[in-house]
Amino acid sequence: MKLVNLFLAWALFGGNTAFAAEHRACRELDHPYTDRTPAETRAIAASCRHRPVATLYYHRARHADLVAEESTLARLIPYSPRVSRYHFASYKIYIALIEALAPVWYADPSARAEFLNAEYDYRGEAAELRLHGYDTLADRLEAKSTAPR
Repeated sequence: MKLVNLFLAWALFGGNTAFAAEHRACRELDHPYTDRTPAETRAIAASCRHRPVATLYYHRARHADLVAEESTLARLIPYSPRVSRYHFASYKIYIALIEALAPVWYADPSARAEFLNAEYDYRGEAAELRLHGYDTLADRLEAKSTAPR
């Protein structure tokens, strides 16, 4: 009886995710994700079994959210300081460049996912700080990470 109860508890509280189909984008890092909404990208991430790949798709969804938020803020506040907008534009260009060049730099998908996760994490944090008006904190974060060790 205990075994049946354990199985039922496992099936009800998350055990069924082991049987969920993994999206094919989880096996192909070059899958076109920019055509998808952030919610769809998060659904892909949730289906991935390999943790770095799932994290990468979560970062890609967060990047799309940041870009949409910046676009909305730029329309709502047309006379905001230009410095933050330029920094955010450079963030978008940087992310596009590393996404395009990562397959050349890292042929191994696991290494590529680790590299892209580190870049999204670091650059995304700085971009989010700038987006919310914390330019000084973003400057400190960027200076700290580029300082010689």
